Amino acid sequence: MEGNGHRGAGPASGHGQPRRKALVRLYVFAGAIIGLVALAAAAYAVFGGLGFGGGWVAVGPISEVRSQGVAFAQRFDVFVVADDPEPIGLYGREPQLGTQVFYCDSSGWFQTDSGSVFDHHGFYRSGSAPRGLDRVPVKVDHGMLMVDPSRRAVGPDRGLLGHPFEGGQPVTDLDPIDRSGALVQVSGRVAGPARSVVVVARGRVVAVDPVVGGRFWALVPSRELRAFQVKVLGARPPSS
Repeated sequence: MEGNGHRGAGPASGHGQPRRKALVRLYVFAGAIIGLVALAAAAYAVFGGLGFGGGWVAVGPISEVRSQGVAFAQRFDVFVVADDPEPIGLYGREPQLGTQVFYCDSSGWFQTDSGSVFDHHGFYRSGSAPRGLDRVPVKVDHGMLMVDPSRRAVGPDRGLLGHPFEGGQPVTDLDPIDRSGALVQVSGRVAGPARSVVVVARGRVVAVDPVVGGRFWALVPSRELRAFQVKVLGARPPSS
C-alpha cells in the first residue's frame, strides 16, 4: 500500500543504515580514546610515566621488594635496601669513578671492581671512593615501592671512619653482640632526635649508620672489635 503516510520497507532500510554505521564508528572511536587515556593513566600511576623525563618510577610491589631484601632496579641503576623498616635507595655507581656497584649476598655489602667497598646501608668501608653511595629518594605509594633517580643526594663522607669522634649522646639500649662471626652486628634502639649513630672501638670510628624508626643496625668486621669495648654515640641533627 502507498499513499497512506508510510514509506516502503526497502527505502527505509537504505536511508537509515549510513547514519547507524556512522554512530557505531563514532562510539568505537570514542571507546578507543577512553581506553587509551585509561591505559596511559594506569601506566603513569604504576610506572611513573615509564621513567621518561625523570620523576618517581616504580621498582615493584613493596611485598615483592621486601621478599628480596635488597632489590636492584637495573633500568634506573638503583639498589633498594628493603630489609629495614624504612627502605633505603642507593645509586648503583661508585661516587668517584662511576663504575658499576655490585651487591654481595654472602657479606650483605656492596663493592666495585675498582676495589671500593660499602656496607649494607651504602656507607664507605674501604677503597678509593671519596664517600658512601649516593642516596635516592624512596616512597611507597598504593603498595608500590617508588624511587626518584633524578634527585640524588650526595653520599655520607668517609672522613669519620678511622678517626676519633667527640660529642654525641651515648646509646645504651644495645642488642646483645655476637662476636663469633667475621661480621659483627651492632644494633639497638636510639631515643631522642639522633638521625645517625657512630660506632666507636679502640677510640676510633668503625661504623656510621642511619637511625630508622628509632633503631639502628650496623655490620662491623670482627677484626675492628675483637675484645674491645664498643661505644655507640647518637649524632644529633644540625641545629637550624
